Amino acid sequence: MNSAKRRSVLTNRAFTLIEMFIVGALIALFAGIAIFNIQGQYLANIRKITIAEVRQIHSGLSFVKMDTGVFPKLNFLNKALYHPEVSMLDQNVRQLNLRNDFDYMGYSIGLGLESTILSEWSGPYYSISHTRRGVARAIGGIVSMLLPNTGIVTDWPADAYGEPYVLYLIRVDRTGALEWVRSATDEATYFAAVVSYGRNRVPGYRPDIPIPQGDFNRLKNERLYIEGGSGTDIYARPRAAQYTALTAAEYNQTRLEALTKIGRTGISEDEVGVIDPGSDDIIFEF
Repeated sequence: MNSAKRRSVLTNRAFTLIEMFIVGALIALFAGIAIFNIQGQYLANIRKITIAEVRQIHSGLSFVKMDTGVFPKLNFLNKALYHPEVSMLDQNVRQLNLRNDFDYMGYSIGLGLESTILSEWSGPYYSISHTRRGVARAIGGIVSMLLPNTGIVTDWPADAYGEPYVLYLIRVDRTGALEWVRSATDEATYFAAVVSYGRNRVPGYRPDIPIPQGDFNRLKNERLYIEGGSGTDIYARPRAAQYTALTAAEYNQTRLEALTKIGRTGISEDEVGVIDPGSDDIIFEF
């Protein structure tokens, strides 16, 4: 066979079935690698967003403390005034009771402190996004939270995973034991932090370790809120809550120890920081 005929045979040769399988497998492999990298980058960005937001919430809390002398519930940070929902055109709007609802830990702040808060409040101190969608159930940067002892449902700042941000304020009492701060003006002498429970939505566990269902249900009881609840919104309309905040009496030893790492093995106290290397929790301690 001369060279011209050989060239003709080679150029007209079709792909074999095996070659097509190999090409298809390579395409699937490269596509899988690309999707894996994109997903990894997406989750990394979600974590970065949450880290940035816990810093912003802390800044807002610091400004409130500077202006009024107390830390508020997180849902008040985005308020321009104490009653921003109250329209001057609607005199029938239900208003919150500042003395019962403002203090984060569920204790009354007292009439004198109420006057100071109302006169010195210079918010909003934090902007809640109503457009960003989280990776889970969040509608933008908010969830609905039922406030304890009030029956009122309010918007609450949520992390990029769709869970409420929480504030830890723990002090050492006279006997040396740990307890949650007992009034709006008490200082957290042991542990104070803005916290997101991270991608797994519970305190503890590394993000790369699947949580057994039994452990997940147990860890849910260490959070500073419970799922579900129903109440009435600020306009006196029925509104279902995604979460219910806890009363001070519900901040038990289990919840107290969840992030302070008392009794946890392999994690030292000096590891508490913006990112806790022992779990996927995002902790900004101040």
